[in-house]
Amino acid sequence: MNATFKSTDALMQHLRDHGIAISGDTQKQQLINTGYFHGYKGYRFFETSFNKLPFTSYNEINATVQYDTKLKSLLYGKMMFIETALKNIALNTIMAETGSSSVYDMYDKVVSSYKNAPAGTREDLKKKYQNDKLNLQGSIQNVIAHNDVVYDTRFRKMDASKPMKQCLIFETGLPYINFKTIGDYIILICYFLNLLKVSKTEIKEFIPEFENTTKEYKNSVGTEVSAITIHPDLSSRMTILKEFI
Repeated sequence: MNATFKSTDALMQHLRDHGIAISGDTQKQQLINTGYFHGYKGYRFFETSFNKLPFTSYNEINATVQYDTKLKSLLYGKMMFIETALKNIALNTIMAETGSSSVYDMYDKVVSSYKNAPAGTREDLKKKYQNDKLNLQGSIQNVIAHNDVVYDTRFRKMDASKPMKQCLIFETGLPYINFKTIGDYIILICYFLNLLKVSKTEIKEFIPEFENTTKEYKNSVGTEVSAITIHPDLSSRMTILKEFI
């Protein structure tokens, strides 16, 4: 049975019934703008639905939404630069290998498919190769930035490889890397920016911008919330990162 539709006023009362202080036209408009289902339900937990954040006011919820939004804005430009650079480097290498400037030649000559499977390949494997090829084409064509929550790294679907972690630890001097907090992705971005010879000035401006955004967020929520959402050694890790750059 479908849940009964609730007006914004009813949703505000629902939040108050669940221990979230919310009132007034300003917070009502914030709830309208961010949405109850995206703005509250999407941010009421950290990483998993089992780890609910101890929000006591809508100010904390809105601060968390705004923090996440600012992080997306901060990361987007850098991520697009790195993604474009790496794609072009990989594409140039592949094109040189195939001796062609056509991406379709890459699919036909480099990627195994039904037609170019080695002689004697079983029929089921040929079909698998073809399916994998189609999935690859779809992935290349459809990869765009999404609007999922980022600050708690719930976008992480797989663990990074051990060699990548060891490389970052060795290069930066950090005691560990596990990509379970947003700070590690800041570190990874800075590492790639440095590798791609982006000016140290630009990278060193990027790190404090992240730190200031995080500090602003920390001051906007209670200590019980920030103790969960901000990793305790984030500051020391950013100090090591700045020394590496």
